[in-house]
Amino acid sequence: MPRIVVFLLIILVALTIYAWQIEPNWLEVTTVDVELFGLPQQLDGFTILHLSDLHLKRFGREQARLLEAIASHHYDMIAITGDLLDNPRNTGLDPVTELLDGLDGPVYFVFGNHDYHDYNQLTQELKARDITILANQHVRVRHNGTTLQVAGIHDLHTARVNPSAQYQPDLEAALANASKALPLILLSHSPAVLENYPLPDWGVDLVLAGHTHGGQIKIPVLGAPFTASGRMFDKYVEGLYRDRTVQMYINRGLGTSSLPLRFLSRPEVTFIRLVGTR
Repeated sequence: MPRIVVFLLIILVALTIYAWQIEPNWLEVTTVDVELFGLPQQLDGFTILHLSDLHLKRFGREQARLLEAIASHHYDMIAITGDLLDNPRNTGLDPVTELLDGLDGPVYFVFGNHDYHDYNQLTQELKARDITILANQHVRVRHNGTTLQVAGIHDLHTARVNPSAQYQPDLEAALANASKALPLILLSHSPAVLENYPLPDWGVDLVLAGHTHGGQIKIPVLGAPFTASGRMFDKYVEGLYRDRTVQMYINRGLGTSSLPLRFLSRPEVTFIRLVGTR
C-alpha cells in the first residue's frame, strides 16, 4: 500500500476518533454581551444561562462536568430551548433530571422537536421542579425592582414537518398583552422564528434558539453543509445575529443527533449578559 494512502487512512481514523470521542465531550463555556437599546439600568448585567439540545447526553457521572462548568459563573435565570430528549433513542430521563436537579435559579423552558414524543412525562418532570414551561405564553420576571418579559412558543420545525401536529406555534397567543415598553426575550427551539415572524413589530428584543447544533459537523473554511433546518449552508448556524432591532443567539447545544459526532462545533454552555445602550 502506498505511503500516502497509509498516511491518509491514519489521518481519517484520527479525525473520526476526535469527532466521536473527544469533541462531543469537550465543553465550551461562552460568554456573550448582548446590547439592548433602552434596557433599564436595573437590568444592565442581567445574565441568562442558555442551554439547549441535551439529547440525553451525559457529561460525567450525574452531569458532574456540565454542572461544574455552570457553577463557575454567575447567572440570574436559566433558559432551556428544547430537545432535552432524543427520539427515537429515548432511554429514560436520568440525564435530564440530573441536569435539572443541579441548576440553581428560575428555569424557563420551551419544547424542541425531540421532546414531544414523551411530552407528558417530560412535562411532569419539569413541573415537579417548578420549571416554567412557555408553550405559546409569556411571563413577567421581576429583577432589581424592574420587569423583564420572557416568552416562548412551540416548535416551528415540528409544525413544518407535521402540519397536523397537536402542538402548533402561536406567537400571537404567546405575546398577547405583552408590553412593548418592557424588554422582551423570546425562547424558540428553532431559529426559523426570525424569518417567519415580523418580530420587530411585536417588540421582541432578543431571541434565544437552538436546534442547529452549530451544524454539528463543519467543513474547514466552508462551514456547516447541513443543519437541522434542512437547508444546505444555512445562514443561521450558531452565535449572534441581528435583524433590524431584533437580535438572536443560536446555541450549539450539548448533545448530538443522528450521528454521535461533532467536528469544529463543540458542545456549548452560554451565558448571555444583557448590556444597556442609549
